[in-house]
Amino acid sequence: MRNVLPLAAILLAVLAPALAARGTPPLDLEAVPVADLNATPASGDGLRDFDRVVLGGRLLFRARHPQLGAELWASDGTAPGTGLVRDLCPGPCDGGPRGLVVAGGRAFFSATDAVFGRELWASDGTAAGTGLVRDLCPGPCDGLDEQPIFAAWEDRLVFVAGEPGAPVLWQSDGSRAGTAPLLALDPGHFGVAVRLLAAAGGRFFFVVDDLCGLCDPPPPAQLWASDGTPEGTERLGPCRLCQALGSAGEIFYYAAQGALGTEPWASDGTPQGTGPLGDLCPGFCSSHPSAVVAVDGAAYFAASGDGGGRSLYASDGSQRGTRRAVAGDAGGRHGVRALTAFQDALFFASSSPLGDAVSLWSSDGTEAGTRLVRDGLRSFAGAVAMAAAGERLFVAVNGPRGRTPELWSSDGSGPRTRRLRSFARPPGSIPIEPVLEGLTALGDRLLFKAYDAAGFEPWVSDGTAAGTARLADLDHDPGSSDPRRLAAVGEVVVMVAEAAAGEPALWYAGAPGAAFELPIGPPAPPAFGRLGTALIYSGRPGEAAERRGLWRTDGSFFGTRRLAPRATAARGFVEAGGRLFFSAYDDEAGRELWSSDGSAAGSRRVADLVPGLSEPGGVILPEPPQPHSSSPRELVAVGAEVYFAAASAPHGEDVELWSSDGTEAGTERLADLCPGPCSSSPGDLVQLGGRLLFAAGEPQSGRELWVSDGTAAGTRLLADLLPGAAGSSPRRLAALGGRVLFFARSAAGGDELWASDGTAAGTVRLHDLRLDGSPAWVGESVRLGRRLVFVAAGEARGVEPWVSDGTPAGTGLLLDLRPGPAGSYPHALAVADGLLLFAADDGEHGFEPWVSDGTAAGTRLLADVAAGAASSLPAGFVAAGDWIYFTAATAVAGREPWALDRRTLRRRTVRRLPYGPFVPPRWP
Repeated sequence: MRNVLPLAAILLAVLAPALAARGTPPLDLEAVPVADLNATPASGDGLRDFDRVVLGGRLLFRARHPQLGAELWASDGTAPGTGLVRDLCPGPCDGGPRGLVVAGGRAFFSATDAVFGRELWASDGTAAGTGLVRDLCPGPCDGLDEQPIFAAWEDRLVFVAGEPGAPVLWQSDGSRAGTAPLLALDPGHFGVAVRLLAAAGGRFFFVVDDLCGLCDPPPPAQLWASDGTPEGTERLGPCRLCQALGSAGEIFYYAAQGALGTEPWASDGTPQGTGPLGDLCPGFCSSHPSAVVAVDGAAYFAASGDGGGRSLYASDGSQRGTRRAVAGDAGGRHGVRALTAFQDALFFASSSPLGDAVSLWSSDGTEAGTRLVRDGLRSFAGAVAMAAAGERLFVAVNGPRGRTPELWSSDGSGPRTRRLRSFARPPGSIPIEPVLEGLTALGDRLLFKAYDAAGFEPWVSDGTAAGTARLADLDHDPGSSDPRRLAAVGEVVVMVAEAAAGEPALWYAGAPGAAFELPIGPPAPPAFGRLGTALIYSGRPGEAAERRGLWRTDGSFFGTRRLAPRATAARGFVEAGGRLFFSAYDDEAGRELWSSDGSAAGSRRVADLVPGLSEPGGVILPEPPQPHSSSPRELVAVGAEVYFAAASAPHGEDVELWSSDGTEAGTERLADLCPGPCSSSPGDLVQLGGRLLFAAGEPQSGRELWVSDGTAAGTRLLADLLPGAAGSSPRRLAALGGRVLFFARSAAGGDELWASDGTAAGTVRLHDLRLDGSPAWVGESVRLGRRLVFVAAGEARGVEPWVSDGTPAGTGLLLDLRPGPAGSYPHALAVADGLLLFAADDGEHGFEPWVSDGTAAGTRLLADVAAGAASSLPAGFVAAGDWIYFTAATAVAGREPWALDRRTLRRRTVRRLPYGPFVPPRWP
């Protein structure tokens, strides 16, 4: 009995955080819409880029949504079964899935979540089964290119990663442990690039280009094959202008340029079994073979032969076994194209001799066995695509501009070859641009991309006219005002919103149902600054004369007035000594330091740190002279003075630390931390007890932590946390309890949490942030009372909220809102009334508003604005008057302003031990 209680206590300690995440009931406050500022629906082009694969009876594809950006979607061929798989990059940013490939029962792709950069992801078609496979370039850097080089090989993915010029072949089974390098290619003296991957006969093939751009003649590209081992990887021979054509059985087909033009080649994966299939277009012309289609083990392709137009060829992978099967200029045919296997036969399209119609043909690979199925498909000849789905063959004919694109279906016989539907062309489209694209079989139905009044969207067809319809309007916007840059002033909130599409305006609201447009001043300020009870802001260069300049508002029409007509694009606001300092642009001096006391007379440019005008640019049409600018940034107040980073050279070079007391004479460069033309680029400036801590870089120590007492002599390197030129890159400096907390890169990879009291001895590491042995990378952070709440991302635990009270023992995971590697992706962190407000996805409710008092027990879902698994994507939390305002999106109203009752939130929020000792959860 003695061992029972300790064991129970241990289990409770281990499971408590997970139980808290799932067991704590949501506050379920009522979120109410402030106003539907834009009720005009709009549609865009959700499928401009139709990257897709079929996985387990569903189509996975990339699509763009007005609120979500470009993300991963799936469809089972029905409207109810079409939806978002996962918002890879939460909010309107693009996860941007690219290069979708199916291998081993899952879809692989490259994507970014704005935390790890562009990396390798995999999906089984569900939200829970979609996640990061491995962080190939640890941290926010990109491990993969936006257009990745992927190939399915047996039950694995083979792909290319590595530094530019030194590519590495990798393989992956979809797990982190099963994702590892296969082979590092010798970069030689100038580096190499891999530009082709394909698989056939138990091997994968790739082409390696030498990057010697100055070599004359340039080194020829080389074709390689590999069985997945270094000893089984060998060079097959030169491969100039190679293009994969596909495979049939054990043979890989490709097009390559030889001495006699571009002709078809084949390889069985050995040097002796690699060679051309013949000179199909004798002499110096090229046959330009098309993609290979396999029927009964034979390979068929179209090519331009010797005087016979574009003909059908058959091949067994050898030169002797490659022959012209069907002439392209016989039997009323004019060229062979769009080859497709259907009903154990080969189907292809051809044009009439005048090119004014398309004909459909079938063939058994012989001239005698080639017959006309249907002539006169009624769209004039343009791009033709075909795909078989179930018992139907679908033909998309994209006519040139002025001709109607059409979709046809056939059962392989002429009488049952019928037109299903005509489609429109987008205004201003290029004449040869296809409108019907991406024909993909999904069971017995066809999914494809087409254009109509809703733009480019997914369509489905069951082979009948009635069953051919738009599947979904993915990019439909019910009418979003897209409110942004919310700022509180007195009892009201001010925001930028669009009452009509593309027409931003400044609005203010004092309560739900009471929103009004401010008809004067800039319609879309880039930022707001606060001075006392007023907001200071400006528009952008090029505003109308009556709206141009620097303005002040108290949130009402009569309390809004212009302070300075010349200052535009103001940003970086900070108050010091009763004045507001900021960076602004004017036509005379460019972007320089400004200040304002809230009056017209007291709003002025402080100094022109880089005077003069640049030389006119351009060659044919010179641009007008542009002012030089110091471009002040990273402004921070220390007492009555402001410190900032600014350039000293005409073209933005030599960015160093400056200080100003608000006068031209009192504005000077404090120190040249990187002597000469280089820049130390001070950043993350924070004030601590009359001193300044910041990050800066120079060649010897890299980017490290510096300190300044306001004098040149007192500005020095505080700590070299990661010795060497790489530097630890300190960032997100935040003052907390007499010290500064910040994050820095470790030698082992990942971020570590540090604290500094402004001395070298008092600069110590608090936590390496590792969970389950994987390094973590830090995103947003915000100060909550006497704690710092931040978002940390690790491969094993995903992206979750963390908290620190400034001690090693008081630093840990706040709550695992979504257990497992998927992560809840907290973002849009804001503090109001001593509470943390943020957006997160717990895997059940989508991205919705959450609240926390800095403890696990006090962290709860606030409201399910978009009911169920849908996401309202809240952002921009700000408290004003009796309300907490934020923006959210729903299927009915689009993205509009919403509000929560501030008094109810204070009454119903659990706030235990807000400043007491923090006990981090223990994980197995």
